[in-house]
Amino acid sequence: MWRVARQENKFDPFVPYLKKILNLNREMADKLGYEENPYDALLDLNEEGLLTRDVKSLFDELEPALKDILNKVNEEGRFTHRHPLEDKRYDETAMKRVNEYVLKLLKYPEGRARIDTSPHPFTIGLGLNDVRITTRYEGHDFKRSLFSTIHEFGHATYELQIDPDLDMTPIGTGEGNL
Repeated sequence: MWRVARQENKFDPFVPYLKKILNLNREMADKLGYEENPYDALLDLNEEGLLTRDVKSLFDELEPALKDILNKVNEEGRFTHRHPLEDKRYDETAMKRVNEYVLKLLKYPEGRARIDTSPHPFTIGLGLNDVRITTRYEGHDFKRSLFSTIHEFGHATYELQIDPDLDMTPIGTGEGNL
C-alpha cells in the first residue's frame, strides 16, 4: 500500500496501515517495558542504553545553532529552493546504469553485495559476504535516486568491513543493528 499511496501521492489510503504499525510498536514497547517513554523500549533495540530524553537533550542543544546556519544560508541566497533539474524526467534504465557506475567508482564489491529497487531505500546485511542495498526510481529529479544509492552504499560499506572472526558473535554486526 505504501508503494501505491506514494505513486498516487495520496496519504489517506496508507493511514490504516500506518495506524496498525504504530499500534503494533506501542504494543511491543509495552511488552518490552520502559521507565519513562514508550519509545525508550524501541530505541534500546538499536541503540542500547540510549533514552528519548538523551536524544531530546542533544537536539535541544544543536537546534539553535542549526537554525542560525540555515537562516544564514537562506538569507545569503546561495541555494535555490528548487533546481530546474528536479523536474527533468529521466529514463529508469539509464539511471540504473548511472547508479551502477557510481557504485563501481566507489568500489562496491559486486561479489559480496547487490543493489535492487524498493519504494524506500534501505540496506540489509544478510551475512558478512551478503549485503544488499536498494534505491528507488521516480522518473524525475535524478539526485534522489543517486544520493540514496550513495547513502546506502555507506551503510553497506560499514557492514562489509566487519571482521570475519566476529561472525556469529554478538558484535558481528553493524552498530545500530544489534
